[in-house]
Amino acid sequence: MLKQIEEEEESLPQISPVNEVARATELSLVNAIQEDWTKRYYSSCLHNLRTLKGVTQPASVQILASILMPPKEQKMVTRRNKNLVIAIQELALTHLIESPSPEAITPLVTALFHSNNSIASTAEAALQLKGAPIVPSLLDVLMQPKLPYYWTERGIVAMLHLLRAYGDSHASNALIHVAQKQLPIGSNAPLVSAFYIGIAVSSFFMIPMGIHALATSIANGSLSLLSFFLSFFGWLVSYIGLTIAIVLPLLCLMFPFLLNRENRHQRRFSSLALQALKQIKDKQTLSPLIRLTWHPPLKHNQEALDALESILPLITKEDASLLSFSSDEELLCNALGKHSTSVTLSILHTLECIGTETSLHRLKRVASHSELAEVRERASAVYEAVKARAELKREMQVLLRASHAPQETTDLLRPAQDAPLEGRDELLHPAAPPIEQGGTSHAETD
Repeated sequence: MLKQIEEEEESLPQISPVNEVARATELSLVNAIQEDWTKRYYSSCLHNLRTLKGVTQPASVQILASILMPPKEQKMVTRRNKNLVIAIQELALTHLIESPSPEAITPLVTALFHSNNSIASTAEAALQLKGAPIVPSLLDVLMQPKLPYYWTERGIVAMLHLLRAYGDSHASNALIHVAQKQLPIGSNAPLVSAFYIGIAVSSFFMIPMGIHALATSIANGSLSLLSFFLSFFGWLVSYIGLTIAIVLPLLCLMFPFLLNRENRHQRRFSSLALQALKQIKDKQTLSPLIRLTWHPPLKHNQEALDALESILPLITKEDASLLSFSSDEELLCNALGKHSTSVTLSILHTLECIGTETSLHRLKRVASHSELAEVRERASAVYEAVKARAELKREMQVLLRASHAPQETTDLLRPAQDAPLEGRDELLHPAAPPIEQGGTSHAETD
């Protein structure tokens, strides 16, 4: 028994004391770094970060990720401290890049939105080197229901570039979401600017007027506590009213520019998402791409058409369920002959595989009126294939349907006691038991 226990203990993984000491040292240093960062002891924080040799623990990764976020008191930081903060964040980013922990990828994705161009560029280069494992973290950040305040156009563009380079079919839904201009991106910086402009203009006029009125009252000796409060209240109401009167027209003038700016961003994001979908070539995006190409608001979008053209030749006869809407086939048929020859041939291939009798009329017209002989021949062959499949489907439905409805009848089986009495004697009956007549019968027999 003791020998068996010893063998089991030897089979267990042995923890090296050196590794335990290294882990304890790492956690101790990281906790000190977090304390220095919280208390804004930036010099000590930078020194401890330089002492740190490596980051392997998830807790350490989480603390360094919090350092990459801008401090809440950033507006109060002096220029010297601001340079220290940037140096600390660059060093924390370096440790995260060198960390073997998979939890370090999400902070690197978040660093794409950093206000410092150097940190954002370094994070993007590091993510490019990590390759395909970054895709889940990119999707988790991109599909958040509410975008954080620190999101920037540059960061979203970097994420879409990375998805185009390393994305797979798992990224298709997120890219379709972006391509449909459903990314709630927007910045409140213009609104804040309008508010500050209103306050500045009001202060320019009202503060000198208030000071002049106060000095005049003091010089005339007519200033009392009650009159001071009444005058101050009146001045404050005038100040707020003038600020509102300046801010509201500014917002009305800026609204069209803000809307145009957001639409410009959305168009750029949509373009990058469609380019990524073209690289991925996921057949599951067939129906969304059809609607993005020929359905408002992205009707006749060339980039959507390029992405769609990349997956149309991949469609097979087993992909009929990919058309999510009944109008998808009609949109494909209406596009025949309206684009390049390659697009028309790709659409004909798709209709040959999954087309129904809905497309027969359009196929027949293209087969007889197209200017290109290649298109006419291909459309004629597709017409015959779709027609044969439609007829076969119709015959199968006829075979599965009953030939005629059963006639109603009242001639049902009834219990035997309800049968007529005639002929009952002709039925079989059990034999009657012999009747005993005492000794008379025996005597007669004798």
